[in-house]
Amino acid sequence: MIILHRLKCLCLFCSIFTLFSQSNFLQCQSLNGFPGLFNVPSAETLYDGGIEIGSVYLAKSAINYGNSKHDLFATYLTLCYLPKLELSIKLNRLIGVFGNYTLDRMFSLRYQFISESFYIPKVTVGFHNPYSTGDLEDNSSHMNSSYIVATKNLATLLFFGNFNLTLGYGSDFIKSDDYQYIGVFGGFSFRCNIIQSGKAYFEYILEYDAEHVNTAVRVKLADLISITCGFTEFKNFSGGISIGFIL
Repeated sequence: MIILHRLKCLCLFCSIFTLFSQSNFLQCQSLNGFPGLFNVPSAETLYDGGIEIGSVYLAKSAINYGNSKHDLFATYLTLCYLPKLELSIKLNRLIGVFGNYTLDRMFSLRYQFISESFYIPKVTVGFHNPYSTGDLEDNSSHMNSSYIVATKNLATLLFFGNFNLTLGYGSDFIKSDDYQYIGVFGGFSFRCNIIQSGKAYFEYILEYDAEHVNTAVRVKLADLISITCGFTEFKNFSGGISIGFIL
């Protein structure tokens, strides 16, 4: 009888905790310019016709670009031109590097080929900086990654928020000077709505980017402005701000 009672309590807890397997999860940019956690991408995509413009500061420990000797400042524009297809242009600038060095231009694209259902996560393939117009010997191809990533959202009544679970795998089959997300990466986030509509919320993030364990917090305001601050390896600060709208 005691075991049966405990099983009933567990089932009740699970039914409250995961009342909805598929939630209305607002997309939010990671530091790479695409929807994601802190530094790693997720399978989320922008709404059709959505545009995100942002700037980020990345600690040198978060990147392999520049032999991890310099912090990086970047600006990006990400567009969901067709449903589930995202395109991004990003300008990277190593801080404290002068001389002939100017800006590193980076083009990326992603496509969500499986939509989320009650049991199935959404799945996206992505290619970060897959093509370079320069010579690799001139260090012109950086922060490359080709990956597949799955994301599942769980809405809860118990905590009046949402859980986001992400798991992906990145490959280095495209030749580049340095890479991101090579191997298994993933993490989770928990969002607590500031207002009932969910257009403003606070989010806690814990992730593994295939090299480091990172933690961050994010605030979304009026479904428009997103501010993300966190620490790579729990000690090196990185952060970003973005603004989004729909055409």
